[in-house]
Amino acid sequence: MNGNQQAADLLISHHAEMVSSLRERAQALVAAAERGVALTADKRAFLAYVHEILVPHALAEEKTLYPAAAQRPQLSALVHSMITEHRRILSLFETIQHSDDSVFVAAYATALFVLFEVHATKENEEILPPLRDDPTCNLAQLVEAMHRAIPQHTAVETQAESQITKEEIG
Repeated sequence: MNGNQQAADLLISHHAEMVSSLRERAQALVAAAERGVALTADKRAFLAYVHEILVPHALAEEKTLYPAAAQRPQLSALVHSMITEHRRILSLFETIQHSDDSVFVAAYATALFVLFEVHATKENEEILPPLRDDPTCNLAQLVEAMHRAIPQHTAVETQAESQITKEEIG
């Protein structure tokens, strides 16, 4: 397996883990809201995950992966829309952060999750393949640069991120 394929596979795996983790946290908020119980711990877990994992990942993409993708004319408009989706995710995060209404928090957390799930799918299916298949693109180096652009790793660090730092790719 070449370095670009391995790097794409690691990012796809990492996206799947983030989708799964975010889904679990959003579903916990919905379940708590349905039961009429306080969302304090579930809300804190959801917001911490978005703040510590999702946001740094998005910002790292914008510094590394997206500029490389935007150099390809067929991806330029898509990259712009992906950055717009990052801003919408941040807006939803802030809305959730400042709300105490359980139903509202659960609904907006679900919206954030759905937006991220669609976003990750587009990245996996529309951005990564052209970069992976381009012999002039070193996707493995871009993934390494993404990893370095993430300011810190927390206890919520995912297996895919760990693999990127432990495996030699390229």
